[in-house]
Amino acid sequence: MTHNTAYLGFLMILPLSGACSAEAQDGSHSRSTSNGGSSSTAGGATSSGGATSSGGATSSGGAFASGGSGFSSGGSGFATGGSGTFGGAPGTGGFAGTVSTGGTGSAGAPPMGTCTATVVATGADPSIDPVDADVSLPPNDGRVGDWYFSRDTSAGTSTPAANGPAVPAASGGHDGGQAIHVSGAGFTAWGGSVSVSFGAQTGCYNAATYGGIRLWLKGTMGQVVRVNVVTADTGPTDDHYGVTVTFANSDWMEVTKTWAELTRVNWSNTPGILFDPTKLRGIAVGSAGTAPISFDFWVDDVRFAD
Repeated sequence: MTHNTAYLGFLMILPLSGACSAEAQDGSHSRSTSNGGSSSTAGGATSSGGATSSGGATSSGGAFASGGSGFSSGGSGFATGGSGTFGGAPGTGGFAGTVSTGGTGSAGAPPMGTCTATVVATGADPSIDPVDADVSLPPNDGRVGDWYFSRDTSAGTSTPAANGPAVPAASGGHDGGQAIHVSGAGFTAWGGSVSVSFGAQTGCYNAATYGGIRLWLKGTMGQVVRVNVVTADTGPTDDHYGVTVTFANSDWMEVTKTWAELTRVNWSNTPGILFDPTKLRGIAVGSAGTAPISFDFWVDDVRFAD
């Protein structure tokens, strides 16, 4: 199976901020996918009277969440860079960087809502990932991406211990098979998240043929997580459409939401951005709440709903 080593970033949640990861540098993560890690964008612009820059702005990652990074170019993860909390201020960083005159510079970001390329879903296979193999999505209906774990940089502890691929646990899934499991405690920013992109960082996935999203989740009773669906329009704001889930018990639960049922927290104060299923970047699931943040959740059998 071919691995997509570039994330949108997620989806904190993250920064689901792009996640795109949950993302894609180059088109996904530059081996950090979703939220988390830093990297520079390639391909700067040649300025007049100056040198050609191959760099870009470095973005600090984060997870698909408000005020954090995720799904971002210029950094890793599906979002604009920086760190923050759900409901916090937007992070700094972004898709690329600024262009300077008379010196060196880097390529600017595509405008909000821009898709440099689009893969159109046929509806032939709604399964995004049954999470029964490895970190990579199965190549269903044109989707390409890897699962990625991201955590904030505060002094918390987590499993996995650092940003990196979210390798499924060998057992424990809702059907007894594999599932993604992450946990952590003692975080003071936004916590942790897992995210996955559907393709290239600045590309989009047209899922209009599907009606929504469905996945299985399990967590500690009383814990709150956020499931974010990252689009080209919401990516630059780290303020995505999604659903907040509170675990009533520690059993597996199936969450199904139509596109119309997804809502934004709108912490970024950017009203007027509508959800557009023709411009998907990826999805992310991450911790929500206030410090000190603890999380312990599982993700399994992610798919589009009819």
